[in-house]
Amino acid sequence: AERVSWGMHSVGQASVGATLGVLLYVWNTRTPQCVVVLETLLVLPGGIALLLNDPLRPEWALPAADHPGYQDNLLAWFLWGAALQVLATVLLLRHFCVLGILA
Repeated sequence: AERVSWGMHSVGQASVGATLGVLLYVWNTRTPQCVVVLETLLVLPGGIALLLNDPLRPEWALPAADHPGYQDNLLAWFLWGAALQVLATVLLLRHFCVLGILA
C-alpha cells in the first residue's frame, strides 16, 4: 500500500502482485512435492528460451558500470529464482534418497 501512496505503483499493479502472491502460496502449499521436480524441468528451459528470444532488451542486461549495484533487471531475477528452484529440487531429491524412496 505504501508503494501505491508514494506513486511507485498503480493500484492495479499492487492488486495483481497481491493476487499472484496468494495464488503462488496456494500452489506451493497444496501441490505434491514431486511437482517441484517437474516444475524445475519446465521453468528453467522456459526461462532460458524467454531470455534468448530477445537478448538485446535492456531488461535482460547485466548491471552496467554506471549502475554497479543495480539488480532490478529480469536476468538477475531469473538467475536468483533459478538458483532457488534448483536448490529446492536438490534438497527434495536428497530427502527422498535418504528415505530410500529413490534408491
